[in-house]
Parts: sequence; structure tokens; C-alpha cells
Amino acid sequence: MQQDTTVARQEFERRTEARRLQPGDEAALKALRRGWCLGSEEFKQQKLEELDGQVGEHHFGQMKLEVAEAKAERLVREELGRLGWQEVDLVSHRKRDPRKIRIAVRLRQQTTLSVKQIAARLHLGSPASASLCLLAAANTAASSKPTIQGHLAL
Repeated sequence: MQQDTTVARQEFERRTEARRLQPGDEAALKALRRGWCLGSEEFKQQKLEELDGQVGEHHFGQMKLEVAEAKAERLVREELGRLGWQEVDLVSHRKRDPRKIRIAVRLRQQTTLSVKQIAARLHLGSPASASLCLLAAANTAASSKPTIQGHLAL
């Protein structure tokens, strides 16, 4: 991979401008006009990981979504590895498997993915069913917090 240097950026600018000026395929230029990342999939994934935790209000929706999805994929891979599961195990285990619910809770806590997206990714059934499972998991976690002199610790 090429290093990010002044010379490399100038070369990128020169090539991009030359490409813009060439007559041709308008669809190919759409990535230059609307996309936030131009490069290989490997380069894009690297940039998404670098942006994790740094995306703010000044970033547009598509970038925010892609950063959240990349983070979620990383978390799912971590959890699958921890469980010794393969991707197919998400399909083969029941929808309300407690291990899948723990992954869903982590995704909900650490990403901005919607319940619908989490349900689809982890094969949890309908978003409504997944939402109920997440709510039950949250209630269980809240009721099991340690208490101090009979009061719920906050």
C-alpha cells in the first residue's frame, strides 16, 4: 500500500483530475462525486477501522453507516472466534440462543446499528422478536446489578 505523503496526495489529485476531464462513463464518475472513499476494498476497510470512534456530526450518513457496519462485523468476528463458531452457526443455532443474544447486546451497546440490522445479521428472526430479546436481556442485566444496603447500585 502506498504511504500517505504530500507527493502521493499530489499524484492522486493529478490522476483524479485527469480522470474527471476524460469524456466517458458518467456512472464511473459517480464514485468521485458522491463517494467518500475511492480505492480498493482493502483500503476502504482500513479507513473504516481508522474512522471507528471518530465519526461525528460533520460526516455524512453513508460514511457513518459504513463505519458502524465495519465495526459490527469486527465485533461479530471476535464473538464468533470466542465461541469457536463459524458463520454458519449463526444460522443453525436457534433464534433465541443466549450466545446470539449476547452478541446482539454487544452490537446494540457498541454500534449504532438498528435492531432490524442486528436481527438480520445474527439471524434472530423478526426485528420485533429481536427487540423483545434485547429488552429481556437488558432487564436481566439491570436486575442482577449488585446492591448496596438493599438499594440498587447505579
